[in-house]
Amino acid sequence: MRRGAALALWLADHFQHIVAADISSSHLKIAEDELAERGKTNVSFLNVSTMSALADIAPFDAFFSMISLQHSPPPVIKHVLMQVLGKLKPGGIAYFQLPTLIPDREFDAEAYLADPEAHKGMETFAVPAAGAVCHV
Repeated sequence: MRRGAALALWLADHFQHIVAADISSSHLKIAEDELAERGKTNVSFLNVSTMSALADIAPFDAFFSMISLQHSPPPVIKHVLMQVLGKLKPGGIAYFQLPTLIPDREFDAEAYLADPEAHKGMETFAVPAAGAVCHV
């Protein structure tokens, strides 16, 4: 079982309803098939392939993200977190992992966008903590 499907399966046993979101439609399809095989009907799937994809999510009680946000450039990470955390109900909980520093590496949005061919593989980014360098 893929990691995302395993996490969704575990969460489905602990929450009334979950929304499994990913940028990869093929990974979502794998998770959907694996959860259906296990009889889980309380999971919906959301392909987050545009900046506005999260706008219509209803307010929720918990947000959980592990080993995923860091694969998007810092401006995208910030957008996702602003959208998602803005939907968190009062008293809700957000649990996510995000690097805040990658030594000897900085992000420059202009340089990043100038060379799209250089960014075809999986990348890892950080959202800087106070004092770190980031040009956004």
